Amino acid sequence: MISGLLWNYLQGSRFVMAGRYEADLPVSTGFLLTAPAAWLEGQGMKHVRGAPNHPQTQGKIERWHQTLKNRILLENDYLPGALEQAIDAFVEHYNHRRHHESLGNLTPADVYFGRANDVLSERRKIKELTMKRRRLLNQQHAA
Repeated sequence: MISGLLWNYLQGSRFVMAGRYEADLPVSTGFLLTAPAAWLEGQGMKHVRGAPNHPQTQGKIERWHQTLKNRILLENDYLPGALEQAIDAFVEHYNHRRHHESLGNLTPADVYFGRANDVLSERRKIKELTMKRRRLLNQQHAA
């Protein structure tokens, strides 16, 4: 989710790197650019670099890339823009529909937008109602 926000920011702006303006630098240059750094700081985020030769540090993003790659490689995209659409669809599914075990079976969007407590509360209510119905059915069946 945050990578999409940063990408949108970078797409719509000119930013500074090494004292000069560049328009089409790839995001993966390895440098934190001046304008995006200020934007991240304004959003309350901090750029953190992983330790060299320490893949565990990048475990979450590596897992995300693996999941994306496996999903995208299932289909062949022949039309211009089809790959971008497939990636956009994957990101939408990953952030808004897919429940993540590491987030308490919530979606990243639920956590990011502060809906986690509401979702978990609703789940507890549904679970309690389901358990009451099961008990009632079991009591009726036993009688």
